[in-house]
Amino acid sequence: MVTQEYTICTIRNAIPPKVKMSQNDVDSRTIIFTVKDGEGENVDLTGKTVTVKGTRIDGVTFTAACTVDGATATFTENLDMTGAPGDHTAELSITGEGRLGTANFIIAVEAM
Repeated sequence: MVTQEYTICTIRNAIPPKVKMSQNDVDSRTIIFTVKDGEGENVDLTGKTVTVKGTRIDGVTFTAACTVDGATATFTENLDMTGAPGDHTAELSITGEGRLGTANFIIAVEAM
């Protein structure tokens, strides 16, 4: 399994990281995000629920649950994310007692 690590920021208008994947990949990549706030400090995700949510360019939506450890959120790609080539919009949704924040990123799926 390939592990890809990125830093992602919860501030509005932050430059979203581009996470590269291959078309139709399933369970072959572990994506690890270290989540930072607007000051560049780690966001403590302990006790929070973090979910990947997104929409492919063909309109298909996808979700994935993340495991959390301190300031990191980890997920594995699925076919809903990689089923079509192109740049797909996605976000980490951070919830606890209500919605606490989001962090945007791009899933760049390379055609087979």
